[in-house]
Amino acid sequence: MFETIHDAFLFVGFAAPYEHQAWIDLKTGEGYFQSDLYGDYEPLPEDIENTDRYLYVPHKSELSLGKALR
Repeated sequence: MFETIHDAFLFVGFAAPYEHQAWIDLKTGEGYFQSDLYGDYEPLPEDIENTDRYLYVPHKSELSLGKALR
């Protein structure tokens, strides 16, 4: 499952915020990927918005990483 999470995070972070989206199925560990630039990689489940089952992978800018050190 770590590899799926890693791949999803890199996929989402590769583009500008909200151009690529990814979700992880918490029951199966499967990743679902979508791109505004290229379309769906595979059909998304109808219940993808179910936060009890699917984890939305945030863009790296949403995590406030990389702030300047003083």
